[in-house]
Amino acid sequence: MKQIADVRTNIFYTKEGEEYTKMFEVVLLLDCPTYRRTNDGAMIRERDIEEVRIMVTPKNADTLAKLFEGLKDLTESDLT
Repeated sequence: MKQIADVRTNIFYTKEGEEYTKMFEVVLLLDCPTYRRTNDGAMIRERDIEEVRIMVTPKNADTLAKLFEGLKDLTESDLT
């Protein structure tokens, strides 16, 4: 199963008419297990890093932060 190894961000600005809008690029670095077989048939587990990039507005960044903050308090009965 993939796990979040790190979260990074970049800031970009988009221009709409004369206005500039701040955007955040959220970069999720995922720790992904991979497996390799040796010549004698043994399995070796290795680690690989994969990235997922998403763009969010400041408002969406607040929503995303609240979502992640709420994850730690979830119970099985909260899932649908």
